[in-house]
Amino acid sequence: MKWIRHLSENQIPYYIYKLHKNDHILYKTCVNKNKALIILHGTICLFEILPTQQMLPLAILNKNNIINFAKLNMTRQSYYKLLAFETTYIISFYIDHLNNQNTNQATFFLDIIESYQNTLIKYEIMNYILTHKYNKARIIQLILFFCIEFGIISQNDIYIPLSIPQTTIAIITNSNKNTINKILKQISNKILIRYSSKKIICIKNILDLDASLLF
Repeated sequence: MKWIRHLSENQIPYYIYKLHKNDHILYKTCVNKNKALIILHGTICLFEILPTQQMLPLAILNKNNIINFAKLNMTRQSYYKLLAFETTYIISFYIDHLNNQNTNQATFFLDIIESYQNTLIKYEIMNYILTHKYNKARIIQLILFFCIEFGIISQNDIYIPLSIPQTTIAIITNSNKNTINKILKQISNKILIRYSSKKIICIKNILDLDASLLF
């Protein structure tokens, strides 16, 4: 993998974490402010946990996305949670080990810049989802994001191959499980979205979808 190669060639120490589905890692701000993480494989949701214990979703990230704790709006009271939606591998290293005077790191820097750009888009998408006033709109936008980012097309159907509990959808959309269940049933009756017992979402007959039925 290119990230392991970059770090090895530049003699930068690194560590690889393996997270199983629903595993999580917590990062305290004062301890990890110079640490960077890059997702090698898998999908995670990044949350900020406030002193009140409220969880704020920041982004849903996957392969090659980067988290630089030095660039996050950290306070001593808050910390960050990475929740895995599937088996995920993450590589960590200290960003201050990079030396921009080293010409051998040129390709490494270009790859990091590209990862930053792609990661910023994920933050913007989450911010857009959460700006919607109504729960139903936030849930639909989240499902559409999952379809675009992770969806697998089978004939006229789209499957999201991630097992996502309703409690997690509720946390991301700032709602509750009962509301999520009610809205998913309403959507299912209108536009053939199915939420299976395995917590996998499917949109049937996507080519016949009437966008006016979403809201």
